[in-house]
This record gives sequence, structure tokens and C-alpha cells, in this order.
Amino acid sequence: MKGSKETIAGVLIILLTGLIGILVPAKMFQIQEQKLLWNVGTIPFATLEEDDSDSQAEMEESEYKKIICSMGGPGATYYREPMPGQINMSKAVELAIQGINRLMGESLGQQELSINNFINIKAVLQTKEENYQAKPQYSFWNIQMSNENEVIHVWINSVSGMILKIDFDLYMKSDLQSVNLTSILDSYVQYSGFGLTTGKGETAGDMYHNSYENIYLGRYFNCRAAKYLCNFADQLDSSYVKVILALEE
Repeated sequence: MKGSKETIAGVLIILLTGLIGILVPAKMFQIQEQKLLWNVGTIPFATLEEDDSDSQAEMEESEYKKIICSMGGPGATYYREPMPGQINMSKAVELAIQGINRLMGESLGQQELSINNFINIKAVLQTKEENYQAKPQYSFWNIQMSNENEVIHVWINSVSGMILKIDFDLYMKSDLQSVNLTSILDSYVQYSGFGLTTGKGETAGDMYHNSYENIYLGRYFNCRAAKYLCNFADQLDSSYVKVILALEE
């Protein structure tokens, strides 16, 4: 009887050890995955790895067409860590804020922004390419920044540092006419150096004239700027302006 109890105890110990061996690594992986996907709060500039770069590389305009097609294509989105030759997280956030000030600041009547203007900053490196190491230029930094008055979403190429899209929500602001889409597009042409020319001009999106867009045409892709007056369904007296600047096929 004593031997039987010892056998049962031995089996239980083996099972418990195996269970711990499964659960603990899984939990550690989950924690590490969450750290990789989103780095929330103030970006820790002083603690970033030195392996990734804060410098940018130039690319041909034709290459951006392939990159834009990849970003908007079907399939899974993969989360990665920076590799040599790609800009690091702090540089990506710095370029995002600089780009917003340059491309949209004057057109939106905004004061110059800095990292201190935001309560929450999230940044993650993403790609649609499974063979990530062979095509590092096909990955992009997905950055979100917010405070009480605005939410800004920026997509930046991880090799060149070029802004590919900005989604800007301005709360408690309802004057669409103050947002100059032509000025935003002109600023982007100067910023990017892409061969974009005046396209359709500003057009109203619907009969209520609460949305507008303007498109500049290019050889490889187009650049669209749009603005919308958005109303909250449960708060009819509240509204915000959404402004989008994006490279598209």
C-alpha cells in the first residue's frame, strides 16, 4: 500500500512538473509578445538598443509603389523587431512628429508639436512580408499618439523614414474650411520629392458638404488628402474633424 501511494505521488509530481514547464514559458512568451507589439507611454530614448539605426536610406520612387502595394495587400500582418539598417523606435517617433509639423501644422492652424504634447504613444514595427530579413524596406513603423484634443496615427517606412500615411483626428473642432487640403498636398510634394502633380482638385464628398478630398496624381501612385466632419452618434453636440493624407495605388 505504501508503495502504491509513493507511485501515485511520483506520477503527480511528474505531471505537475510537466504542467509548470508548459504554463510558465507560455506566460513568459505572452508577456514578451505584449512588450513587442506595443510600447506604451513615454518612449524610453536612453534605453533603446544600439543595433538598430537612427539614420535613413534613400529609395527610388518605383520601389515605393511596391511597398505601398504590399502595405495595402491581403494577408497577415507580422510584428517584428528592428534589424540593422532600419530606423529605431525613437527615430521613428521623432520623424513622425517632425512630419506632422511640416505637412499639417500650418494647414490645420496647429502650434508646433513635440513629444511632450502627447499623453500616450504607441509604436510597433509591422510588415506584410513573411520573408522579413530579405525585404526590410517593406516594413513600416505604425505609430499612434494621443492627448485630450487629438489622436494621430502615422505610418513610416522603416528604412527611409518616409511618411506614407497620416490619420489625424481633431476633437472639439468643426470648421472644415480652415483645413486646406491643397496646402497639405503641396507640402507633401516638397517633403517627399515624389513626382506628383495637381489632380482632381477639392471635391465635396456628399450632398451635405461635410467631407472633401483632393488627389494629386503620380507616375507610380497617387497621394490623397481628405477631410471629414464626424459626429458622435450619442453626443449630437460634439464633433471632430478627421484629416487623412495617404499614398495610394
